[in-house]
Amino acid sequence: MRWVDERVIGLNLCPFASAPRQNDGLKLVVCEHTTHDLFFETFTNEARALVMTYAEADTAYDDYDEDDDEEAAVGEVESGTKLSKSKRADPPPRIERWQAPGLSQATTTLITVNAVPDLDDFLLFLAVVERCERILESDSQLDGKIQLATFHPDYQFAGEEVGDPGSYTNRSPYPTVHLLRTVDVSRAVDQHPDTESIPNANIKKLRELGRKTLYDFVRTAREFRSS
Repeated sequence: MRWVDERVIGLNLCPFASAPRQNDGLKLVVCEHTTHDLFFETFTNEARALVMTYAEADTAYDDYDEDDDEEAAVGEVESGTKLSKSKRADPPPRIERWQAPGLSQATTTLITVNAVPDLDDFLLFLAVVERCERILESDSQLDGKIQLATFHPDYQFAGEEVGDPGSYTNRSPYPTVHLLRTVDVSRAVDQHPDTESIPNANIKKLRELGRKTLYDFVRTAREFRSS
């Protein structure tokens, strides 16, 4: 949680992280299991628990498709049912989709691992994450409702050098799988003016901060972890 507060939120690496943290919507699960199977069981249970927080408005938000609205409008014109502007009632005040009534508070879960064999190895960790993705896709209750983000002490972006400070955007004290509700991801994209600029801005920020400062923080966290 120190990493979340000081790095993710403190450096504003994720502009959407502070809301669930402040509103008690961030759940931290420390997985003490020593086998992969028990980790996957924990992962599945937590994903299902997160889906249970969906409200009806959340599901409607996920299912909303702007293309459907456009097709309906075209159909009205073609069928002659669309009223002229002069005959229509005044439209209701515009409400941004991400502010629609009935949406639940942002909710998210972090699962950290400190005992499962081999997961300190970043490549093996990625293989486990692939299995997590398959679990989501194969479960009708979870498919399309949950998305994953990953963090690891040795996280490295493809094509970047091992010591590149930019990779510290995803370097955490523990191997961590982050479960996000799809509705919250969609809402974040809808309300932010330019989400695509966030990763590059974070990399630039961390490169300016410097590798030594970032490395020392993770090293201190690892020392705390091993004690």
